[in-house]
Amino acid sequence: MFDTLAYLPSPGYAPGISTTYGTPPHENGKLLIETNITGRVLKGEPHGLFNSAVIAEEDVELVLRSIFAFADALFNYIDPYHRHVRFLYNALLIDIGYRVLEREPRERHGYTLSSIDNSPVTIYQTPRIVSLDDLHDPRTEIDYFMARLRRALQERH
Repeated sequence: MFDTLAYLPSPGYAPGISTTYGTPPHENGKLLIETNITGRVLKGEPHGLFNSAVIAEEDVELVLRSIFAFADALFNYIDPYHRHVRFLYNALLIDIGYRVLEREPRERHGYTLSSIDNSPVTIYQTPRIVSLDDLHDPRTEIDYFMARLRRALQERH
């Protein structure tokens, strides 16, 4: 059975993505990947507000590409004959807080912060089906994920 993971992060935890892949309900197995989005690459001044106020869309996309690449490599390794060709997938973002999502953000003197709502942002209400082809070339899935993320964050304001 596939479950969406939700958990309470420890204080000070950076915004991150928690992604689960599961096989259809008649099969057993689950892959859970948790990773941070921000703080991977220092942008702007070391002690400026930029790194704590903004989540760059490019950083989210980079993390998603590495998650899909890892899942692709893992499933090709553990199932070389491709018995499993479809997977259930969901993701949530945690600890977003007051940060805003921006494409190609630039350092500036002031930032408009969103309201502080630290509840997890679940991207899909029900798990989404992805194929081995989607894992191998996730561009369409990443574009869809980003559209859903933008919409979910707009609804929070």
